[in-house]
Amino acid sequence: MAQGVGEKTGKRWPKLILRWVIYVILSLLLMYEATHCSQIEECSGVEAPGGALSHTDYTTIVEFGTSRKPQSHRVILVTLAAGTEPDEVLSNVCAQRLFTARLIKRLNDLNVSVIAFDKFYNPKSCTREGEERATQAFVAAVRASRAVIVRGLPSVMLDHKQTANITGDSTQNPKEREVCLRETATLDLPIPASNSGLLRLDADTRRIPLRWPAFQEDGKTVKLVDSFALVAVRAIEPEVLDTPVLQQALDSGEQPYSTNIPFAGRSALAILCGRNSKNATDWEKCETDEPWSEINGAIVVVGDHSGDTDKHPSIQGLIYGVDLQANYIAALLDQRYYLPLLETVGNGIVIVVFFIVLQLLLWKFSHLKYGPLRAGLVGILLWATVLVVSILIFAFKGYLLTVWVQGINLITIIASCAEHWVATME
Repeated sequence: MAQGVGEKTGKRWPKLILRWVIYVILSLLLMYEATHCSQIEECSGVEAPGGALSHTDYTTIVEFGTSRKPQSHRVILVTLAAGTEPDEVLSNVCAQRLFTARLIKRLNDLNVSVIAFDKFYNPKSCTREGEERATQAFVAAVRASRAVIVRGLPSVMLDHKQTANITGDSTQNPKEREVCLRETATLDLPIPASNSGLLRLDADTRRIPLRWPAFQEDGKTVKLVDSFALVAVRAIEPEVLDTPVLQQALDSGEQPYSTNIPFAGRSALAILCGRNSKNATDWEKCETDEPWSEINGAIVVVGDHSGDTDKHPSIQGLIYGVDLQANYIAALLDQRYYLPLLETVGNGIVIVVFFIVLQLLLWKFSHLKYGPLRAGLVGILLWATVLVVSILIFAFKGYLLTVWVQGINLITIIASCAEHWVATME
């Protein structure tokens, strides 16, 4: 009788092995697809689709493992919003420069540390009488500011044909990454180049933009350009940028992941003219001495909340670009960012090794009663150990074993044990 059982079991092994091979291949394909659909390259020229941004697999673990609480109070969002600020300021370039000049002076009176403009100041002329006065007032306010002024640099996306037509020497890019951006002209302001950062967002808005290679305005030289968020943080607290995770991200050209926190925007008109200001037409003459204690020493990020302009898909739905920039700045200050622990190949090796270990456990317990169940319990214990170690590595080092790998390993345990259990029942 025992010999018959042995022969019957021996006939099942080739079938089980074939199923295991197929399962491992499918798991690796799933891991590869899951990894690459959520890591969209900037040079793809398209924004991340909603599906790629709806994954919240990292969010729970990241929020649980982050040791530092978000310090969103250090970053103040000031918006020029439709329905709140005067229509003239939103629609007229010249009026907006006059408005911004007064806003800079007011923010200096409130003792802010950095004023970061998530806005593109076009070098073209204003359309209102007194255009020279408006531009001069704006430039004078920037020059007289005690707070550091950080300016956003605009860029355009180049397709492959346009890139090929540029005569510049792309070998000047030290990272040898694909170059798809070119800086565009902006208003000449008395702001050092070190205080100017690229406004371009990564297509995957869960990632903090740090640095990209871009053709300069001359179309000939390639330079690694710091992002707007990186420049803003460096202006107020450069020491927080000196971490192993961030340095690795900068060296590899990989944008680190982060989580979003909600930001309540303050009205630019309310700061300039007072919280209870009802008359939007007096913005050129209004005066107020209202205290805004939360603004003292903060980074103030100024940008637009106007209609559908500058909206981007994110895990929170459509969100304005200035809200994303404020999030990126806050995340860098909080050191609320991380990198995957392994590359795609490393993730594949982890899956294969875990699969082999599980099969060895199934083989070792095969002669015992409830062997597949016992092997499954040991496998679950091993899986939980890897998960806990992964969270600890993230909490203290900023690296996380991708959740997709842990999910595939868990499915491996359930599927393999079920296969063996069914085999013993036949």
